[in-house]
Amino acid sequence: MKSIEDMKDKMLKADAVLIGIGKELSFEQIEKNPEEYIKHFYLEKNDRLYEMLEKKENKTEDEKYIFQILKEKAKLEYSSQKVYEKLSQLLQDKNYFVITTNTDGIIFQSDLEKDRIVAPCGDIHRLQCKKGCSDELLNTKEVYENIINQYKEKGTVSKFNCSHCGQELMFNVRNNETIQTYREEGYLKQWEVYTKWLSKTLNQKLLILEIGENLEQPNLIRWPFEKVAFFNLKSYFVRVNQSLYQIEKEIAGRGEGIKCNGVHFLNCELEKTML
Repeated sequence: MKSIEDMKDKMLKADAVLIGIGKELSFEQIEKNPEEYIKHFYLEKNDRLYEMLEKKENKTEDEKYIFQILKEKAKLEYSSQKVYEKLSQLLQDKNYFVITTNTDGIIFQSDLEKDRIVAPCGDIHRLQCKKGCSDELLNTKEVYENIINQYKEKGTVSKFNCSHCGQELMFNVRNNETIQTYREEGYLKQWEVYTKWLSKTLNQKLLILEIGENLEQPNLIRWPFEKVAFFNLKSYFVRVNQSLYQIEKEIAGRGEGIKCNGVHFLNCELEKTML
C-alpha cells in the first residue's frame, strides 16, 4: 500500500510524531477469544483455581466474585508487546507522544516508553471509590492478589471498600456511567507533560498518526488532532480506521485517510514496510 510507505517515509523525516490510539486497538479487538487467553494464562502459571471455578456450575456468591476477579487479573497482565512491536521499532530514537482513550491499560505493557503515553480516560490498573469521595487511587493488581491469596489460604473473601466512606471500589476509568465520579488525579500530571510536549511541536515537522479512534469521545483525539494539523502547516495527518477514516477537507492537502483496521495496520501493513 503506497500510502503506508509514504507514511513511514514521513515518520522518518519528522521532527516529532503524535500518535492517537483508539478502540480498534482495545483488548477486546486484539484478543478475539478472550476466554481462551484467560484459560491459557492460568495454565501457564500452573494455577488451577480458575479452571476449577469455570467448571463449577452452581457457584456461590463468593466463588462468582473470585471468578470475576481472576478474569480481570488476567487482563491486567496481558502483554501487548507483539501488537505494538513494529510501531515501537519505527519510533525508536524518535521524539513522540501517544494519547489513548482505551482504558484497558494494555498499551503500558508494550515496548513504547511509558513516560511518553497519556490515558485521559484512566485505566483498569487503578481502583477508586465508586462515589469518588477521595483522590485515593489503589493498585488494582495488588488488591486483587490480596483477595485471591486470602481465598486460596482461608477459603474466605474480603471485598476491598473505600477506606474513607466504605463504598465499593471501581476501576479508575471514565465512561458514560462514571463521568460524574471519575477521579482525574491518575492522569493529570502526565497530561501536563503531554500538553507541554505538544506546544513545542508547532513549528516542527510533525507526523500525526491516529489509529482506530471512533466517535465516542472525539474531543480527546479526533477533533484536537484535526486542529493541530490545521494550524501546523509543517504537519501531515494520517487517520487509520476500518470505517471512520475520512478527514476534513481543510487539511486534505496535508493528510489522508487509510481504510484499515487498527490491529491489521500494526500487525500487517507496517510489517510490509520493514521487510
